Amino acid sequence: IFFKDLDLNSFIEDQSANSNIFLDYICSNLENMDEVQTKKDFCMPSSLEVVINIFKEDFNFLSKNHKSFLIENFDLFLAYYFFLYLNQFIIKASNSSVNRELEETYYLLDWESGSKNRDAYKKGYSSIKKRLDNLIFNLNVVEQTNTILGTHNLLPSELIEYVNNLDMEHKNSFIKYLRIWIGELRELKRFEHINLDDNLENLIKCLRKTIEMDYSEKKASISRFSINVSTIGNKYFLKRRGRMGYTLNMNQDLLMLITAISIGDKEKILISDLFKEYEKRGIFFDSKSKEEILEKLNNLNLINKKSDSGDMQYVKSVL
Repeated sequence: IFFKDLDLNSFIEDQSANSNIFLDYICSNLENMDEVQTKKDFCMPSSLEVVINIFKEDFNFLSKNHKSFLIENFDLFLAYYFFLYLNQFIIKASNSSVNRELEETYYLLDWESGSKNRDAYKKGYSSIKKRLDNLIFNLNVVEQTNTILGTHNLLPSELIEYVNNLDMEHKNSFIKYLRIWIGELRELKRFEHINLDDNLENLIKCLRKTIEMDYSEKKASISRFSINVSTIGNKYFLKRRGRMGYTLNMNQDLLMLITAISIGDKEKILISDLFKEYEKRGIFFDSKSKEEILEKLNNLNLINKKSDSGDMQYVKSVL
């Protein structure tokens, strides 16, 4: 999904002398991308296109203008966007309405302290973790409802939107077969019979509840699924902070990578615009973290002050 429709030929050729084993492995698989795309229908939820679009924008910029920088940071670059995609999927799969913009996820800097009243706790990984525990149920809902409808990878909120835009005949047909499926599933699992109405949202909630009941005695499977997903972020993006538990974590390497990409080839950028570029890439900070970032960039001699006003401070190019 990430590399679909990208021009990868020159990138693959130019990294041949590189000794990065991870990059070599990725590129060896990318060489067959055209062949794979003809055999498979690559689909993704429309709500997540925003992640893929910004990844492609950043990849194209770096591969054409700063290839050595991309090669040097390729593992962190790709890992971040995969982690972003995963977190956005976890959140959006549980949303009741469609949101095609990035969901806000707040980070703490590796060197700062935190507390439970910070946004990085209230709207950070703890929020994601609550939804992660339900991800296996939501994935089953996605698979089953899309199979009935004949669509691919529509999240529950997207599927409701899609069905509500169908003509009445096709909408009623889907609701009919969804009701039949829920009834047969509950009978197969020997769950209590319930009367099902024709409300689409209620039917999807009922399907999810039925799936959840089926997993009630499979807690080990649910736990393993959540642990496997969490493990992906542990190397780069998560940090345990006492009573706060795990938080989304921004170390200096990741901060400098995202800062470099955000500024691009501009000579300098307003600090306020830099924070907007962070948010464009799914990274949000509260006011305390922003102060820490400003101090860090100043210590690295990357701040160009035009006035005493914080808003008029510029960040110099990293690339």
